[in-house]
Amino acid sequence: MMLMMKTINYIYINFKIGGLTMSDNIYSKIAIKGNEFFFTINNKSKYKIPSKFFPIAKKSQLTFFTPQSTFEYNNKELSDEIDKIDLPMGCCYSNSNKIREIGLKLSIDLTFFSGWVLRPNDMPKHHAWLAIKNDGKISVVDSLKDNLFVELSKKYPTDYTDVNWRRKSATSLKRIIKDMPLNSQQIIIGKVPDYMYYVGSPDTIDNAVRIFNHMIAEFPKHPAYQGDGDSLNGRSKFQEELNKIGFS
Repeated sequence: MMLMMKTINYIYINFKIGGLTMSDNIYSKIAIKGNEFFFTINNKSKYKIPSKFFPIAKKSQLTFFTPQSTFEYNNKELSDEIDKIDLPMGCCYSNSNKIREIGLKLSIDLTFFSGWVLRPNDMPKHHAWLAIKNDGKISVVDSLKDNLFVELSKKYPTDYTDVNWRRKSATSLKRIIKDMPLNSQQIIIGKVPDYMYYVGSPDTIDNAVRIFNHMIAEFPKHPAYQGDGDSLNGRSKFQEELNKIGFS
């Protein structure tokens, strides 16, 4: 399956979450020109995807997944099988590969992608996800458990000025999990959330891991992984708190 969704000369800077937009937070400008994705951080640092700093597998197959270009996808058989497997946090490459293998057994064509995911108030992170083409429409399957954190932000807003915010958020998340215990409730299946944007290309798990490891070896102080709690060699501080309550 070939998934190509190139957008030429397209400006997109209005990802809304919590009443804020990307331009209110960290991305002051985003532009797409042919096979290159340009973005500016806080009106000063300019980057592009693909590049040595932000690599992808195949520039010629650069693909964009947005809230506008993706659609809902409901497949109970797929969801039921996803609910049976373990999808630990911080394991997007292997998680995506597990789900892709489920798709193979169910004759559902899931294409493995790697590249970059953008969220408000954060640098892009190297990531892996899956794409489905169904009746000419594109959907995503992403093992990020974002639905849990969206519910957390709605029901138990985080006060980041509190020195114990990680512990308190982890405790609140445990309450959310009781209402959303299934993988299919926690991860993204179908439409890209309004506050996210994916830039990447078709890939394999081995090559995606190789790209990430090479990038970090070449740029050990990569700006995408210098924020509070970000870690290249294990769990973040927040993930440690989640581990204490039995959520990995």
